[in-house]
Amino acid sequence: GLAVPFFWFFGVHGGLIVGSVAGAFLIPNTAANAALYHAGKLSVAQGAHVITNEFYNNFINLTGSGITIGLVIFTVWFAKSQQMKA
Repeated sequence: GLAVPFFWFFGVHGGLIVGSVAGAFLIPNTAANAALYHAGKLSVAQGAHVITNEFYNNFINLTGSGITIGLVIFTVWFAKSQQMKA
């Protein structure tokens, strides 16, 4: 949630800080899923992890460290310039 913008406020690359900490916990889940896949048992019922480093990168950190999607939404809804709204 708020950790990435918190670090950015102080001039530190929030995505790198939070991503490295999150990766330390999520990369082992990816490795465990790879082992299950190679054993032919990749399913949640067999103990596969849904939350992996790839999940974090694709769904949680989707718009990057600058939270660009918020800027796009703000621009489309609140911009007074027709050029910006387009």
